[in-house]
Amino acid sequence: MCLQLGSHLILGFLVLVAAFRSENWPPKALIEHMDIPAIVKYCLDQCPGSTKAEMELFEKTTDLQNLPNSRELKCYMHCCLVESRTILPNSTRLNMENMMVVMEKLRKEDVDILLRLSRGCIKRTMNVRDPWEYAYILNTCAKLNDNEHYYFIY
Repeated sequence: MCLQLGSHLILGFLVLVAAFRSENWPPKALIEHMDIPAIVKYCLDQCPGSTKAEMELFEKTTDLQNLPNSRELKCYMHCCLVESRTILPNSTRLNMENMMVVMEKLRKEDVDILLRLSRGCIKRTMNVRDPWEYAYILNTCAKLNDNEHYYFIY
């Protein structure tokens, strides 16, 4: 059960952006848990060639069959997950300890959205060994599950 809840929280981190998508989403507990401007700056520096235009296209596109998937975008997604302490560095493993701390602060409504976003995503990544591909698959899965709530920091 703990692993299942933790796997759902990962997608809560994935959908964060500096501006709120709506008045109630993403939950303030997630926003307050990290320094979003510092993460964005660091990850843009760490992933040369990644562009805000490609990130915005990934977030805003409704063409879910033709999502951008450059190596630079995957690098950026992975970096954001590591810097937000959602996954462990250089791995395809969740940082369960950190996720449980944040999960305890969420309202039931927020957890319900995270469950919808993350449905089946961990299963899709079970055999993925490339950390950048892992981050990308988690993002695409969440976007396919609930595009209305999906977005990520950039």
